[in-house]
Amino acid sequence: MKRLIIFDILRGILLLMMIVDHSPSQLRVFTDQPMGFFTTAEGFVFVSAFLAGMLFRRRTDESGFVEARSATICRAWRIYRAHLLTVSFAFVIGSFFLGQFPGVGNLLDQYLKNPAAALVGSAVLLFRPPLMDILPMYIWFSFLTPLAFLAAQRWGWKAVIYTSLAVWLISQTRVRDLLATGCRGIPCVELGPFDILAWQLLWISGLFLGQRFQGGVAVTHIPSSLQRVLLALVIGFLGWRWGTI
Repeated sequence: MKRLIIFDILRGILLLMMIVDHSPSQLRVFTDQPMGFFTTAEGFVFVSAFLAGMLFRRRTDESGFVEARSATICRAWRIYRAHLLTVSFAFVIGSFFLGQFPGVGNLLDQYLKNPAAALVGSAVLLFRPPLMDILPMYIWFSFLTPLAFLAAQRWGWKAVIYTSLAVWLISQTRVRDLLATGCRGIPCVELGPFDILAWQLLWISGLFLGQRFQGGVAVTHIPSSLQRVLLALVIGFLGWRWGTI
């Protein structure tokens, strides 16, 4: 199956929407949670995982698992270099030219207090200040992708999805808050707003659906009566969500 450009276009649109979300623009009325119950970041992560699942499955079918793993790890390293370039640019420009602005000062507060520790933390993906935290998460998930496919080969996708769901359930006990509290005061650690333990379920789900789509296999057969019930629930939830914004 050939790569579908429409998914790349969708991912690009979601990136643009995230830029608008983080800018002082009135357009945020249209881009912030546009579907009422998910954010553009969630859409971007899912579509990216879907594409990653498609590509990994295609490379595995064409060249084998080792080649697919190598290509994925190489891509993760490219994203890592982009992350280093991004934070370096933000730290230099922010500290030397924009530090007097309150908004920038708040975002780079920990860096301005201890630049050396922030640089080391950024290099090991532990220092993730707001607005610069999605790339580190993306990198972790890129390295997670070969492990997910390897586990799926050995134990099946059901085991992978159930494990991911179990980790998500654990994250609902506010484990991340405990970690954030324990790391408070460590200058090289800033976890940012994303809870990786929760977001990994979105990534694993995208990988699973993407590789199934690439293989030309339907995810599951849902009876027509159940489809109507699910559609009614989705419409009802969407209306309720919009009404509470």
